[in-house]
Amino acid sequence: GAAIRAAVTNVQGDLTIGMISSLAGRRDAAAVPLLASLLTAAPPTAVAAAGALGRIGSPEAIKALDAFAAGGDAAVPAAVRAAVVDARLANAEALLGAGRAADALAIYRSLAKAAAGKPADKWIELAATRGIAVCLDTKPAGSAS
Repeated sequence: GAAIRAAVTNVQGDLTIGMISSLAGRRDAAAVPLLASLLTAAPPTAVAAAGALGRIGSPEAIKALDAFAAGGDAAVPAAVRAAVVDARLANAEALLGAGRAADALAIYRSLAKAAAGKPADKWIELAATRGIAVCLDTKPAGSAS
C-alpha cells in the first residue's frame, strides 16, 4: 500500500487511475488524505479518487467526501460532483448495512437538503429520500420485530 501511495503522484493518466483503483480495492484507509487531495485534480483522476473514497468507507473517507461536498464550489465539474454524490451514497448504504442507521441518515439528509429544489439534482434528492425512508424504518439493534 505504501508503495502504491508513494507512486500515485509520480505517474500520470491511466496509471494514476489504475493505482487509485488498487488503493480502493485494498480499502487502504491510509490513502484517504492522498485521495482527498486528488478530488481537485483533473476530472478523470478526481472521479477515481471519489470512487475510491466511497469504497474505502472509513470514517476519515466519509469526512473527506462530506468536507468536499460542503465546499459547494460551483466550478467543480459535473462528473466529479456526481462521483462524490455516488461515493457518499455508497458510504451511507454501507453504514446502513452495518446497522449504523443514524450515521447513514445524516448523510442522506445532507444530500437531500443540498439537492432540494434543484431540477437537475432530482436524482440525488430521490436517492437520498429513499435512504431516509429506509433509515427511519430501520429498527434499532436488539428491538423486537
